[in-house]
Amino acid sequence: ATLANNATAISATISNDATTEEALHGIFELTTGMSVAPADRSPIDIYILRTVDGTNFEDATAGAGGVTPRRAPDYTFGIRNITASQVQISPDIPLPARDFQVQVVNRTGQTMASGWTLDMIFVRGAVRE
Repeated sequence: ATLANNATAISATISNDATTEEALHGIFELTTGMSVAPADRSPIDIYILRTVDGTNFEDATAGAGGVTPRRAPDYTFGIRNITASQVQISPDIPLPARDFQVQVVNRTGQTMASGWTLDMIFVRGAVRE
């Protein structure tokens, strides 16, 4: 599906609290094309939505005009001013020692093309999986 400007999407819950999990960091890979070339370095924000009890996550919603946590994003991708598919990779991003969700916020001024993806690998100490 596409993701309109100022719209948000939220992942399913990602488990990170079992003894065999407990990743310290994650590396995110964003692959997207744009419907119209945005201004250079237009932002797509990533929020790691935290929980204390494993059920109630930070206040955030998906969809057009979705709500984001009232804090700075955990990472911001600066999108190039092209319509072709582009791949951007984050540095190591700290992860909570509990389950979490990931919210993507398109603030580029343009629509992200259908087929966009955000993938993540876990970093456990010096091991990347």
